[in-house]
Amino acid sequence: MIQNIKEMVVVFVFSPDGKEVMLIRKDHPEYLAGTLNGVGGKVEYGELTSQAAYRETKEESGLGIEDLAQYCIYWGMSGENRPYVLHFFKSFQGFEGYESLTSEKLEIWKVSKAMLAPDANNLPWLLPMALDRRVGVASIKEDSSEN
Repeated sequence: MIQNIKEMVVVFVFSPDGKEVMLIRKDHPEYLAGTLNGVGGKVEYGELTSQAAYRETKEESGLGIEDLAQYCIYWGMSGENRPYVLHFFKSFQGFEGYESLTSEKLEIWKVSKAMLAPDANNLPWLLPMALDRRVGVASIKEDSSEN
């Protein structure tokens, strides 16, 4: 965890063949309500991002993911001018036995349909990047001049 920077993890759990993905229908924070995303949340103090990704997936779906791989780090600034970092992880373990353990509902989507969903948020670029086995870990910095 980096001091004074809000760190979050997002995990996309795919079927072993990569054709389906487990997504969560967000109900918070307010600006994400109703959108689809991977499971995830805040990195706790003293926690590695991989530990947070495992913990959040377990807390939200009951799945103990053994093949987590980080594939993207996204740096940005919040509306309150606070820096944040999003760590994106993927798994191809599958989602057999998952269950929604929070107020946010888990859904299984065909990847091709999830990328086109009107409430897909950033899925059109995050899912293909996760599925591209040639990508190591991409580091993306938000262009603050656009804000």
